[in-house]
Amino acid sequence: MESFNHISNFISTKASEIEETFDLGDLTVKYGLQSFRYGTSDYLEELFQTLTLTDNTVFYDLGSGYGRVILYGAYHFPKVQFKGIEIIEERNDVCDQLIGELKLKNIKTYCTDFFEVDINDGDIFYIFNPLHEAMYEKLLEKLKSVASKKNITIVAESKCDVFDKTEWLSNYKTIDYDIDIRKKVKFYRSVI
Repeated sequence: MESFNHISNFISTKASEIEETFDLGDLTVKYGLQSFRYGTSDYLEELFQTLTLTDNTVFYDLGSGYGRVILYGAYHFPKVQFKGIEIIEERNDVCDQLIGELKLKNIKTYCTDFFEVDINDGDIFYIFNPLHEAMYEKLLEKLKSVASKKNITIVAESKCDVFDKTEWLSNYKTIDYDIDIRKKVKFYRSVI
């Protein structure tokens, strides 16, 4: 695969094939109460231009789906560590396949519920609405625990209202898109 466009097209093709095989009821029985809708950023270049990435940065995608965000990051920023957590095996398998084919060394995936993963090494957390509404409080508690030890950045591309109401976060940049009034990417810094 010669460029990230080829990678992105491969992911889109696989996602189209796989997503139509899912049944919401079956996913809920297998994985519990989660948000199983698939979505990912179409604004990767702008997203990564906004972030400060150093050789020591650890970037997590919580609900990484097919891995488009972390694959883009790992492909373009080889000295940064990228970690994706995706509960649905079929999605995670596509990402793992690409990691192997591209021989990327700065990326790791976890196929599990992200509440089960120790994310304390994380500096940046990308979130594209991976949870059922009632679970965001638990996510915020987990992220606040990390933020109590160091400054973190949270990038929310959906459900920004949850992060806007959080006292220990400060929004430092918003990217608005004219396509959909609800479509925003917001960047937050911890202020604990």
